[in-house]
Amino acid sequence: NGYGVAPSRSVQLQASFDARGPAALSMLPSCQGKTAPMAFRFASTKGIRIYNVSLRPARKSKVALEEAVVEESTSWTSWYAKGIAVLLVAMLLPLWYWRRRRRVANAAADAAAAAAAAAP
Repeated sequence: NGYGVAPSRSVQLQASFDARGPAALSMLPSCQGKTAPMAFRFASTKGIRIYNVSLRPARKSKVALEEAVVEESTSWTSWYAKGIAVLLVAMLLPLWYWRRRRRVANAAADAAAAAAAAAP
């Protein structure tokens, strides 16, 4: 257990604010691609300052990449589930087709019987 075991839910910020010292910060939602506005409130000044911040996804750790390769190559359960699904489709499709044909044939026979009973 340690660094790189699980995906990080943190954002790393590296910036120099000289001696102002940020008291609070807030990221605001944005629809402008990879930039987002970030509002800072500094302890030494009044009001807030808004900066545009460029965001990019972090690189995957070596541990996560290795686990993805291992899971992908040895995951027999995914192949098992896919095989079951294919077998179910292969069995149910002919049954559905046979049932549909039987329903059409029964409807035709009922219509013919009704026409024969109605004829004088």
